[in-house]
Amino acid sequence: MAEKMLWNRNRTASVRASKIREITVTETRMLNQDKGVYVVRGWYNHNECFTFGEWTTRSGANRWVNTLHKIIEGR
Repeated sequence: MAEKMLWNRNRTASVRASKIREITVTETRMLNQDKGVYVVRGWYNHNECFTFGEWTTRSGANRWVNTLHKIIEGR
């Protein structure tokens, strides 16, 4: 069976789906900014991760995570 690969948002890097143990959406704010960005990361372990990309809205980031879940689940 072929290994499933997951692309980042810009399709400049990919990761094997089987390496990912957890996927998170985290809001990150820069100093002196009212709004933050939402970063989607796939975690290999407690310290190492793959960044899938940044979104300006939580709903956009959540849609990306739902798409990743569908790929992983084979839907």
